[in-house]
Amino acid sequence: MAITQTAVSLPISVAGHGVSEVVLIGIFSAMGVASGRPESAIAFSVLWFSAQLVWSLVGGVWFAIRPRHRPQNRQRITPSPPARAQPRQP
Repeated sequence: MAITQTAVSLPISVAGHGVSEVVLIGIFSAMGVASGRPESAIAFSVLWFSAQLVWSLVGGVWFAIRPRHRPQNRQRITPSPPARAQPRQP
């Protein structure tokens, strides 16, 4: 999947559609998985994209509806001036 994600990150197509399918077809063929049948690589790519989409939507909904915890009586903390070095006495 690292090779596929690297190829998808290249600015070749919109959201990497098409690029991931081609890369997965090549990887599946090289590994001997469903040789000569690109449908399985395309199905895997679509399934992978769907899983990423679902989890992104779950995270987006959680981010949108989560309660914001902000203290009402916040005090502004001002930094104190830096301490001056005291000269050494012999």
